[in-house]
Amino acid sequence: MFKSLKEKATADTFIQPPSTDVCFHVHRDVLAAHSSIFVAPDDCAADPQAHPGFEVIDVTEVQPDLKRMEIGELVALAEAVEKYDVHSMKQLLRIYTSLRRDGTALHPFQVFARAVTHGYKQLAIDAAVWSIGRPREFKSPEDVLSGAILDQWVRMREVVWRTVDLSWALERTAARKITLRSVDHGSYVVRLQNGSVYTGKCSLWGQFCDAMTASVIQGVMPYTKLYDVQRAFEDQIAERLGPCDMCQERARKWLLQFMERRKGDLQVGFGELDTTEVTPKES
Repeated sequence: MFKSLKEKATADTFIQPPSTDVCFHVHRDVLAAHSSIFVAPDDCAADPQAHPGFEVIDVTEVQPDLKRMEIGELVALAEAVEKYDVHSMKQLLRIYTSLRRDGTALHPFQVFARAVTHGYKQLAIDAAVWSIGRPREFKSPEDVLSGAILDQWVRMREVVWRTVDLSWALERTAARKITLRSVDHGSYVVRLQNGSVYTGKCSLWGQFCDAMTASVIQGVMPYTKLYDVQRAFEDQIAERLGPCDMCQERARKWLLQFMERRKGDLQVGFGELDTTEVTPKES
């Protein structure tokens, strides 16, 4: 006979969240059907037992609105799902923290820490690459991550910004022709003649590639070669590509595409993420 989760008369376990008078009357056999954290019904004591909870009250809502939850509450919910091994919610939380704008986009380090802790490899890679490519949009990783999680992030950053690969990829673009729409400095532009479109190479692009390659190889820029690569890019874009809007757009798109390609190297090179001695900081 099916037992209702809140059937008070036959409940064998009470769960009362902190800072609230609400008491949940539940059955261990019902919970065991959705989680591996509770013991079998045969092991239950005859008298009802009270088990204090430690999750914030918003996390214990029957149907919490994930869209309205702050990142701290969302992480708490995700940790509760992992703690109680709620299989039906794990995939949902993984997808939601991967796609929600204020999850990965605004809080990539928190998402990365959770992904590393629980072994979600692809989510960890996505969050790491997002934060590596936008260093000025977020706090320093040392302010959010610590211990093994911070070490893992640094190793992933080193793979993304590997100097030889970055320089080689830049050199390959120097010989490519692209379609240019609006340039004022005398380099090749699109010209419509009898319906034909002409493409060519902007003279500024080669100068940009040479300067950027020199900066990452020879250390010309006064930045660390790993963390501030994007900043070096922006400085070279402003200095070398100022007159050409198309080349500026091309440079920024190229950098993002380069980072996306590096995800494959992270997949192959890291295998299973190291989650030993993981101690994420509080959000």
